[in-house]
Amino acid sequence: MPDKSIKQYYIIPITEPVDEVAEYNRIGPMTKEEFERKREELRVPQSLTFTKVFENLE
Repeated sequence: MPDKSIKQYYIIPITEPVDEVAEYNRIGPMTKEEFERKREELRVPQSLTFTKVFENLE
């Protein structure tokens, strides 16, 4: 059973993929702090958001 207390954050590159294989085209998992640092480093605007919540993990 997954630990529901752990949140993982990812960045999905759109303009410059990090991998040719679609399922690996992501940066993460990261903690919230790591995510915020990477977001700033990559200049991802705060206005750009996307959330995916898996109801079976809530």
